[in-house]
Amino acid sequence: MRIGIGNTVPERVSLPGQSGGGVVIPDEFIFEVNAVIGNIIDLTTRNNGAAADFIINWGEGADETVNAATASHTYASSGTKVVKINKAGTNTPVNDFNVLATNEGRSIVTKISNWGATEWYSLGSAFENCVNLTTLGTGTFKGSTGVDLTSCFEGCTSLISLDLSNWDITGGSTMNKFAFGCSSAQIVDFPSSNTPISGKWSNAFELVGSSLTDGCDFKLDSINFTGSTAVGSNNSLENMFKQVKIKPSSKFTNWVFDTSSNAQDDFLKDFFINSIVTGTNSTLDVSGWTTCNVLVFQSMFEGINSSLGNTNLTIDVTGLNVSSGRNFREMFKSCMASNITGLSGWSAPDPTVGGVNLYRFMQSTNYLKLTSTDNLSNAFMSTELGNIDGAFRS
Repeated sequence: MRIGIGNTVPERVSLPGQSGGGVVIPDEFIFEVNAVIGNIIDLTTRNNGAAADFIINWGEGADETVNAATASHTYASSGTKVVKINKAGTNTPVNDFNVLATNEGRSIVTKISNWGATEWYSLGSAFENCVNLTTLGTGTFKGSTGVDLTSCFEGCTSLISLDLSNWDITGGSTMNKFAFGCSSAQIVDFPSSNTPISGKWSNAFELVGSSLTDGCDFKLDSINFTGSTAVGSNNSLENMFKQVKIKPSSKFTNWVFDTSSNAQDDFLKDFFINSIVTGTNSTLDVSGWTTCNVLVFQSMFEGINSSLGNTNLTIDVTGLNVSSGRNFREMFKSCMASNITGLSGWSAPDPTVGGVNLYRFMQSTNYLKLTSTDNLSNAFMSTELGNIDGAFRS
């Protein structure tokens, strides 16, 4: 379209942010690669599972229009390349993306700068094993209902921060192995808004911070699972912080659980198993879980600091609601904490449902000192006990 004798005016469809009479163009999804001549990068480029119709710039040359479920580029020059996806003129944006394992793509991605304005449908394995990815931008991210984030950053061993504070995943998410193996991550920060579960979050942060001397600072206060739709084993947090290294300033306090239905099966099984809390006289603060309504606490704190011995560690479980619990098997087995505070406030599990399992509950807690004012008191006295073999065995 032309007005008078001036320059060409873009069609309405090409004007970012315009509404009415055309498609609203999303902001660009931007990431960087460090390429050498001949490197090939292969991408999944779908929209809700089907081929997207979008415009991309690979960081060299002219923009390219792609209408396909995959896209590929061979670099003709070396250096840092800024890849921009969903540029102005895009018809159906990419919202289902990953860097494929073929060719050099996963080894040359170094930075994610901007997620764009598109609601993401799936980032399953998006940057899995991108071992040279160091930087995750702190901009806004919007997930669609039930966004799949499975293995999104799994194996990103050079990633130094997982700041998700500007992420919107209020529509629910699956985060199984989300950041598994991010051993160099110095910080994990979560949104303050609700983060309901629509699929498994198992092993989400396993091994995070494990290569750092001081560990990772987990800023996970007041995580809110209200509105979760998955039930039973489909919403498990099993192994969520397995073998992580935790900086003493970390907070896991005041988590809010969805009380509309009872979380079941292996929900908190092996939650912190074999993790490390760094420093001496440190506290692992898991207080304020007053709405916790899970059945399984098996091995939740098993093996914490078992590789270090006595560091005078305190675990604070003040306010942890265990009244729905049935399986406490090996909950603190081989945990090297010297103090566990808050045990005296534990309420008794429902006496109408018997068979509470305390098998090896605190076995081999070699440095633990329970006091007369802070112990299990009568927490299990009115409950029918099942297997209590070795509950307090040395």
